[in-house]
Amino acid sequence: MDNHIAFPEPLSSFVSLEPKTITNIYGAPGTGKTCLCLLALMKCIENGGKIVYIDTEGGFSPERLRQISNNNAERILERMEIIQPRTFEEQGKVIKSLEKKNADLIVLDSAVALYRLEYADPKNETIEANRELSVQLSILSNIARDRNIPVMITAHTFQNWETGENEVVGGNIRQDFREKGHNIQAQASA
Repeated sequence: MDNHIAFPEPLSSFVSLEPKTITNIYGAPGTGKTCLCLLALMKCIENGGKIVYIDTEGGFSPERLRQISNNNAERILERMEIIQPRTFEEQGKVIKSLEKKNADLIVLDSAVALYRLEYADPKNETIEANRELSVQLSILSNIARDRNIPVMITAHTFQNWETGENEVVGGNIRQDFREKGHNIQAQASA
């Protein structure tokens, strides 16, 4: 299977999923991050792949998949494993278990939703929570590199009241990962 996943036009000129790489799609709620995940998994299935889809918000909708998949939803669902952790701790256990699973694409939608629920005030994020998020992303990065597959994650943004800027929940993990030799690319959602 070709492990490069290109989105349909006109999206392919803005975003693609590269093997050995985590692609982080981030934006405010309702901006289309999950729809991009659905398009990616449809393309992976079309290429003969298998998907592990980690849905931390309970937002995966088979009905929405039916709407955009030209009635191929049942075929797609047969080639997917959908996992729905309910706490940040469960999310960590699920990610650690991925090393034993066979997948051509891993989707984590959203990497930070459960993190955000447990650490709701961005000023009060703990070192332990940030460390756990880094461990989870490191495991995903290692799986992507070892198996030559893409990993797609989504993340929410919030408005920093002091600067007025939108920031990704969880901080600047991307920069930290690049400094440690991991490959993570970011794409913003409108």
